[in-house]
Amino acid sequence: MVLILGIGGGSVAAQQPAAPGTSAPGTSASSASTNPTITLEDLLDRVDDSIEVRRAAIACETALKEVDRAALRADPTLSLSPGIRADGYEDSREADRWAATFSVSGTIATGLSDDQLARLERARDNAAIARIELDQTRFDQSLRVVRLYHAAWLRHREIQVLEAEVAGFAERARIDRLRFEQGEIAWDELLRTESEYREHQAELSDVVMSHRSAILDLALEVGVEPERLAALATPPGITGDRPTVSHPPADSSVITSQKYALAAAMRDASYSPGILSQTTVRLGVDAGDHSASLSYAVNGPALSLSYSPAPFVIAESSGDGGASGGSGSGSSDYDWTMSLGITIGLTGIRGDRVEQETHLLAVDREEALLAYLHDRETMQLEEARSRVTQADRDVEITSAAVTRADATLAIVQARMITGQVTEMEVAQAEVSLKRAMYNLERAILNLEEARLDVARFSGSTSR
Repeated sequence: MVLILGIGGGSVAAQQPAAPGTSAPGTSASSASTNPTITLEDLLDRVDDSIEVRRAAIACETALKEVDRAALRADPTLSLSPGIRADGYEDSREADRWAATFSVSGTIATGLSDDQLARLERARDNAAIARIELDQTRFDQSLRVVRLYHAAWLRHREIQVLEAEVAGFAERARIDRLRFEQGEIAWDELLRTESEYREHQAELSDVVMSHRSAILDLALEVGVEPERLAALATPPGITGDRPTVSHPPADSSVITSQKYALAAAMRDASYSPGILSQTTVRLGVDAGDHSASLSYAVNGPALSLSYSPAPFVIAESSGDGGASGGSGSGSSDYDWTMSLGITIGLTGIRGDRVEQETHLLAVDREEALLAYLHDRETMQLEEARSRVTQADRDVEITSAAVTRADATLAIVQARMITGQVTEMEVAQAEVSLKRAMYNLERAILNLEEARLDVARFSGSTSR
């Protein structure tokens, strides 16, 4: 029975050591039969349900909400100010008139202030970073699932190989025991055979425990019961396919975050308040006891309106103070007054100069940090490409080893027909082929993981 393994663009024919999806030691045959075979694609479909991706998605949604909130203008305001006023004359100790006063004022924002615009820019930057971090988290989680799946499947395959090797050493130890009893071999040779048998038994026990641990890690990562992972299908890399993972972002979340930090520092360094940024224009009208004003703040920017009607006289004493019975203001002989004023805020430039120098230093710092991060990820990309080259070379070496082991088995089987070799020698050749097959499968999966590492830093799974 042969198995065709995809290696890059080619394949190699070798003896199939075990059927895919068979249960591992420690898993009952009934549980393996009741649980369907799980594929890597099945688990990759659950990546968005992982806690890490859900947290990143919530953070992204929150950042988008912050953008909407920062883009909102201030709500219109309306205030009412009732009061009471007492008027009197200089030569009188008592109030001559009591009147109720009333004023109403309102403010409507017509735009965003400089501080609000800066907060809006930061919110947009944070939202863009959150989207990149979501894509990065989704890809990293997919890569982690691929690694854990490969580890669990390879442990299962290693168990199959070790079981065959332990069976071979057990048979060899049994034969050597008989040969020792017949005086054909010395005691030290028998001890050496039994020692190798026990070492392989211990190695098998360690791998079984490692396999169980790998299954638990995989189950915890994808959020399924370990029993459902009793039968894992052959990974796509072994069958010549590629695992379907999400595309990584063009730039890593670290680089993206630093780029936005540099952009924010450059905005701060380029900002300079205008001479009219603290200006307020006010128009006022007074007619009798009625007054109204309209003002506009440039920095707000906001439009404010206030109005105070004539006071309502509650009580008025008769007197000869010359007070008019209507207004009681006595402030002017004119019937109406209109005024237009402008307020310009002036600040010193020394503090602004120091702040500007601080922002320029911040730009230099962020540029240096971005250059460092670019260099670091470039080195990591080169290291990942080196691992791909090494893994590709390992695939070639192990593929050649499988070819040699397969040829050796064919020769041994042919010689067994003529009685030149024993059944034990044939079994040893079969075990050697299984071990070569396992080494090839491990090399193929290492190559697949190395390619995904390159994609993580290059920003495209096709590169």
